[in-house]
Amino acid sequence: LEVILTELQVEAAVAATELLSVSPHIAQKLQTMLGTAQISYVNHEEFKTITKNAAAIIRTGECTPYANIILKSGVIF
Repeated sequence: LEVILTELQVEAAVAATELLSVSPHIAQKLQTMLGTAQISYVNHEEFKTITKNAAAIIRTGECTPYANIILKSGVIF
């Protein structure tokens, strides 16, 4: 995520609500890294449905349960 944030202006993000209970430390770090970007939480099943409209997917190898995120971005120039 750190590398992506150097190239992308994140306006909002979506994560699974399960992240808040399973890995709260990851949820907190995500909020810190995204700063003022709004993070919405949806259940994991809805999250998977939303990904069907993704423009790009980056697979990182992260193995923390529910640590996937959807980033919404605009143009920065």
